[in-house]
Amino acid sequence: MLIDIGALKGETGGTKAFEGVEEVKPPSDEIDIGEVRVEGVCTNTGDAILVSGTVRAEVKLPCSRCLAPYSIALEREFVEQFVEGEEAGDDFRAFSGDSIEIHDIIEEAVLLALPMKAVCSPDCRGLCPICGVDLNYESCDCEQKDLDPRLAVLAKLKGVD
Repeated sequence: MLIDIGALKGETGGTKAFEGVEEVKPPSDEIDIGEVRVEGVCTNTGDAILVSGTVRAEVKLPCSRCLAPYSIALEREFVEQFVEGEEAGDDFRAFSGDSIEIHDIIEEAVLLALPMKAVCSPDCRGLCPICGVDLNYESCDCEQKDLDPRLAVLAKLKGVD
């Protein structure tokens, strides 16, 4: 998303609102990121152009317990400073000319908003580790052993299966 800030550059304290839709590439084939809606404001602070806003998207991804696809609504705020004609630093990004490109900021905000462990519901029971049946809808007769695999060698020595 390209934001035209030509008129804003000479006006310290001036602001310019922006909004739009952006495409973001998902981190894997299992995740589907719909259109990302972006809205925000650019502010000329005198030393830099401060860009702040919010990204919103509907994302379809698989549950990490039962593998069923489900959707979540993502929302994340972002704030970034842009300085003209300098190399990017830890505290700011560089720009030149009369526009600022914020696609990378939008993509970063969406990816950071994705859950680390996606779960369709807090009480999802997942799949049976032995037969693979979805325990949310069916039950199985598999014998569940709660033996820590790191202790399997000790269990063999003791003769426990």
